[in-house]
Amino acid sequence: MDSDFKIDAAMSCYFNCLFEDDAPYNEGSYTLFGWIALKAIPRQPERELLPLARAALSAWRAARPGTTRVGVPPQVIFHFARYCIKHSEIHAAVAALLQFDLYARPSEILDISGVDLVRPVKSLSDTWGIILGNADRERRTKTGATDDIILADSPHRLWCGRLLQHVARGCLNIDVPVFSLTLAKYEDLFRHFSSLFKLPAGTFTPHTIRHSGPSFDAIHKFRTLTEIQQRGRWASPSSVQRYKKPGRLLLHASRLPDALKNDDPRIIQAALTDILRCPWVTMSPEPTP
Repeated sequence: MDSDFKIDAAMSCYFNCLFEDDAPYNEGSYTLFGWIALKAIPRQPERELLPLARAALSAWRAARPGTTRVGVPPQVIFHFARYCIKHSEIHAAVAALLQFDLYARPSEILDISGVDLVRPVKSLSDTWGIILGNADRERRTKTGATDDIILADSPHRLWCGRLLQHVARGCLNIDVPVFSLTLAKYEDLFRHFSSLFKLPAGTFTPHTIRHSGPSFDAIHKFRTLTEIQQRGRWASPSSVQRYKKPGRLLLHASRLPDALKNDDPRIIQAALTDILRCPWVTMSPEPTP
């Protein structure tokens, strides 16, 4: 980094990644003040150094003071998918379901293109998947990684592969966005759904879905913590220790309104039926000049 501004901007982005992965707040504050103590060349008062990073830390502390995100039970996500379909927002329904199974950040899912879809290859893999941080598209994940492949290989969620196969029709190997959906619109749907079912603010957001799949898989022992860490691409084992203790998820589940406690498998089946019967429509590629 050859300037204070670039360091400041990079650190603020890093803090955003830590926040989304529910890292301890101290991990961010130690990074900031450790850099100031060991690396900074004072050109101004210390309190004026790294304003963007400081602002990111302040927002982090205000948004989530001392809480740990473990996600929500799957039936909440399935009800949300049905809600989106009812309001003609099929793209949002599919995005949420893929996020849940693939442990993906909302921005990662919404950014995938037809060239990021990985089809089964005979003798190598019989499952669909996606590439995050596709180097061919000059993309990187929020942690700077490239070519992270996540397969829809959960034997208890076979519907994820069916969804990927469905959305691939018409856009596989074509560089067009899979989803015609902005993050702002996506977040808005979560807010409306939460308001409808009187969920406490912040308990059900696009970011909490990233933690829902790991929590469910850990509590039912579908994956080990090491496997969860690898699938979710968390850098540190400490980031997945929260999934070892089911108490927080069980507490959230016990406080759900009665309408969302129903885990009837017909809810996800109805959502899948509605999704798969509709042709997947993507944005048309830009014409070549």
